[in-house]
Amino acid sequence: IERSVVDTLYTFARYVFDCGDYSRAATHLGLYRALPSAKAPLELLHQRTWFIHWSLFVYFNHPKGRDDLVQLFLNQNNSAYLNTMQTASPHLLRYLSAAVIINPRKKNQNTLKELVKVIQQESYAFRDPITEFLECLYVNFDFDGAQKKLRDCTDVLNNDFFLIGCVEEFMENARLLIFETFCRVHHCITIDMLAEKLNMNPDEAERWIVNLIRNASLDAKIDSKQGTVVMGSHAMSPYQIIYEKTKNLFNRTQMIAQSSERKRTTADTAVLKLELSTSICKCACYGREFSFIVVRLYQI
Repeated sequence: IERSVVDTLYTFARYVFDCGDYSRAATHLGLYRALPSAKAPLELLHQRTWFIHWSLFVYFNHPKGRDDLVQLFLNQNNSAYLNTMQTASPHLLRYLSAAVIINPRKKNQNTLKELVKVIQQESYAFRDPITEFLECLYVNFDFDGAQKKLRDCTDVLNNDFFLIGCVEEFMENARLLIFETFCRVHHCITIDMLAEKLNMNPDEAERWIVNLIRNASLDAKIDSKQGTVVMGSHAMSPYQIIYEKTKNLFNRTQMIAQSSERKRTTADTAVLKLELSTSICKCACYGREFSFIVVRLYQI
């Protein structure tokens, strides 16, 4: 089927739709979508770039949109949109970083690690207070720098069309990230020091920690006499360590196998086309020789 025929089917489906025959138009459009359309890589890149820009209107106005945004870019089974963002629109790292920070911590144990890798790779092309906040916190472990970047994030969020509606949620979860990271390197923390790191006064910091403990989000105890927070033990078992390091191997192996299969299929198709072209040429040559013999016999 030639491309012109496929385009004609789409034009006819649009005509039927304009005439008001929606069921028939849906049938034709279903056939149009089912037909394979080989597009150039540059065209696919252009279309994906437009898609991820327009999708921000949906992702930041839907209850589960931010989860879907993270899944779109950091999907281990399909890295097409992450590659598109890195190639054509690295400025979208701001929205991916904000979505990851706002999401619940349970879902983002490995997501944060993947995001930080992407931020480091694209730091030469795009940097803003949100990405620099994560870089200070997880790459440099610079808590003072992270605190300064968090203050700058307020201005960025208040002046961004998509992020202005989640300023409080972002700041709350960003403080929790600072607190969690700070607690990994300290066993006993004074409330005054913690309040300084979180840009809060001591009373607010103490109430905030009490709420975390009450909601089972934090394994810690508060010593009111000493004014300290004592963290619980978070040692991982050898089984958990091995599981964390190997659970992504299957997905990566599957992606490599699929890529190899696509390359092999492409190579086989090219060889088949070459053999077919050779066969056609041979048939054409044989046809000319046969016609010449028939003419000679007829002359005799």
